[in-house]
Amino acid sequence: MARGDIYRTKGGGTIVGFDHAVFGKAAASQAASLRALYFRTAKNMNRKGIFQWNTQYPDKARILRDIEDGTLYLLEHEGRPVAAAAVNDSLEIEDDPPPETIWSQPGPARVIHRLCVDPRLQGQGLGKRLLAGIEDAALAAGVKSLCLMVLAANPFAVGLYTSFGFTVRHTYPVEDFGEFLFIEKTAGASYA
Repeated sequence: MARGDIYRTKGGGTIVGFDHAVFGKAAASQAASLRALYFRTAKNMNRKGIFQWNTQYPDKARILRDIEDGTLYLLEHEGRPVAAAAVNDSLEIEDDPPPETIWSQPGPARVIHRLCVDPRLQGQGLGKRLLAGIEDAALAAGVKSLCLMVLAANPFAVGLYTSFGFTVRHTYPVEDFGEFLFIEKTAGASYA
């Protein structure tokens, strides 16, 4: 696959991605290919010593729930998913705290979960392009901030998010995993 289009976001950034990669919501007919994408990503993370996911998570049932809820977004290239993420209004943790107690921006927020990029294609701008699509959809819906939890021991994900303008707001220890960072970006704010 060749590198391609320059994609300009409403947030002011410029992203180089794949020609004709299409951002949109996932469909039930894509569940198996999305599960394969997540499986490859989990295996790649584990090879790098990052054990946040395993070959059982996220499972097909979780992927189908995200699709049914209309919260699973993807980038598709040549008919197959190359990046995906779920976006909703919950941290998906036990005793989910109200957003206003964690995030700095008043008003509606969206929380990003399970973001992955096909390991064979990482480092080519697809993660930023997916985030740009998510941000554009959030802005269109009147959302004020994008938020997520990321494993502090995952330098690749932390690097992607900070390069897209996310900043650390809080930390959250999780037994058996380590420290997670609560990070946030004001929707529409420019980034490097």
